[in-house]
Amino acid sequence: VEWKPCPEHEIHYIYGDKEFICRPGIENYRNDLIALFPDDEDKIDESLIDIRVISDDFSNFAVSMSITEVSVGKVINNVLGKRVKKFDTMSVAEYFESKKMSEELKNHLAFYWDTYGLPPSKASFTSHSVFAYSFLVGSFYLGNSSMSISEGFLETLTKGGGELVTGDGVAKLILNGRKISGVECESGKSYEADMVISTIGALETYDLFPEQFK
Repeated sequence: VEWKPCPEHEIHYIYGDKEFICRPGIENYRNDLIALFPDDEDKIDESLIDIRVISDDFSNFAVSMSITEVSVGKVINNVLGKRVKKFDTMSVAEYFESKKMSEELKNHLAFYWDTYGLPPSKASFTSHSVFAYSFLVGSFYLGNSSMSISEGFLETLTKGGGELVTGDGVAKLILNGRKISGVECESGKSYEADMVISTIGALETYDLFPEQFK
């Protein structure tokens, strides 16, 4: 997988009868905001620090989820999980309201909302932080093709002794007591596992449970 940095670009957005140019780079963004809101420098700095910390916490939390069998991983998961959950259940609007900002400053800080598809009153501040920080520090794109991601996963999987099964969807989950211990495929073949990870969505996964557990 080859990642390349995206070219730097500016975002222009209209607020009222004014056009605001958001230049890439945290310092550029910070200085431009302070030029507009000189009396709110502390609030701007606090918000930008929170965006960075929450974005980093979310990334580290995602990594810690893969090492939960390690004692250190469990500690990291527990600590970061609580912090991520706090801001994941707080809307963007609620966060900025807690900082007692003017409506104009709130709108300037929340203008990323159209990137993740929900208005500030409904989007979580964690989602906002991840997208905002990725823009401010620079984003990357695949230098080859999207298929290289799947190929990279497959290479890691097979090196670890794993097997990729295609063309045989999961028909139901196998339960041993209260624990999911494997899956049964449409062909009738079963696979036992210490851990089963579903990426198809909560409702779709629920449909795969045996009837007596629904």
